[in-house]
Amino acid sequence: MAQDPNEQQHERWRGAVLPTNVEAPQAQAPVRQPTWRATHSPWLVAALVIATFSLYALWWLGRTWWQLKQEDQDSGKRPVWHVLAMLVPIYGYFRFHAHMRTIAQLAANDEASSILNPLAMTVAWIVINLLSTASVMRGDVAIEVPLLVYGLCGALIGWAQYGLNSTWRSLPGGSVRARLNPLHIVLLFFGFVLLSVAVIVPNPPLPG
Repeated sequence: MAQDPNEQQHERWRGAVLPTNVEAPQAQAPVRQPTWRATHSPWLVAALVIATFSLYALWWLGRTWWQLKQEDQDSGKRPVWHVLAMLVPIYGYFRFHAHMRTIAQLAANDEASSILNPLAMTVAWIVINLLSTASVMRGDVAIEVPLLVYGLCGALIGWAQYGLNSTWRSLPGGSVRARLNPLHIVLLFFGFVLLSVAVIVPNPPLPG
């Protein structure tokens, strides 16, 4: 007697795992590589600040604010406006403090988070800005005064980079080593040439 086709299909699937009982594999989200966690040499950063007459400090603040934005996915962080805010009297000091505080808070361990003291860093930033303003307003200051300002600013931002490096290395996934940009070499060369000229060439006498 011929077997019913439905019974034949039933026999074929008996003991087998039915397709409807198998969960479709879920597509895994691609792992985001933390390429923004670039660690730079603090000495290089300090030298670039000095060679550019402290202008590199503003670039550093904008660049690292962008890196911090990539890390915490805060859409409210706007690097350009953040840098411009640094130029606003009084308010800029609060923004600098927020920058240092964000770096310290992102650290994954106490050792990394204790490197940067946001209040102490901000006080140092205020002192440097006051010295810079005084040297600009008074045209008869010795060349040593602006050189001191550049050196202090370089040391401060270099230390901030050291703290940022420690924060990146403390996080899961680690950090990436930043490569030396040829533009850095150009800035260092011309910057220190100009600084050398400013030191060697005497200041012209003031009229009157």
